[in-house]
Amino acid sequence: MPTLQLQHMDRERVDVQDVLDAAHEHFGLVAVPPERAAAILRARFELRSGGIDLDTDAYEYGD
Repeated sequence: MPTLQLQHMDRERVDVQDVLDAAHEHFGLVAVPPERAAAILRARFELRSGGIDLDTDAYEYGD
């Protein structure tokens, strides 16, 4: 699984759009619903929350 490379390294923020962009770039996926990308981002963030500080808009999307 590729890691998400942030274009702006001065921020510790991953937006749902970053996930959608990575899904397109790495896997050629173009029809991922933003709600699904947000759910994946939330799950990944919660899994690793002990080790990182992250600002995200993933909690603004419904399940």
